[in-house]
This record gives sequence, structure tokens and C-alpha cells, in this order.
Amino acid sequence: MAARLGLKPWERDRLEPVEIREMYDGMIWRHSRQVELVAIQTWLVRAMMTKDEKLATILDSFPYYEREEKP
Repeated sequence: MAARLGLKPWERDRLEPVEIREMYDGMIWRHSRQVELVAIQTWLVRAMMTKDEKLATILDSFPYYEREEKP
């Protein structure tokens, strides 16, 4: 587990097992937030590129988004 965190052997030896576990849990939490962010960004790009109104309405809920009005 310490190797996944990128800890050197002397850093690992200074930490308690509980601290290493907390660091690992934090790493997993950050990774899952990054995956969610990529999914949201992908969904928004898809909503901008498609003509499906169900997807396009989500864009209206974001601040500073202005839909292009068709003439």
C-alpha cells in the first residue's frame, strides 16, 4: 500500500499503519472525484454536440452558459 502512495522506505517507517491507511483512503477518494469530473465533462461536451433536448437542458443549469439561439 505504501508503494502505491509513492512513499520512500524511510517515509513509510516513520508513519503509523493508521496514517498510511488514511493516506490511501484519501488517494482513492481523490481518484474517484477525478473520474467523476471526467465523466461530467464528457457528458457536457456530448450535451453541447447533440441535438437531443434531454441532454441539452442540463447545460441551462450551469451558470454563465448561454445557449445559441437559432434564427
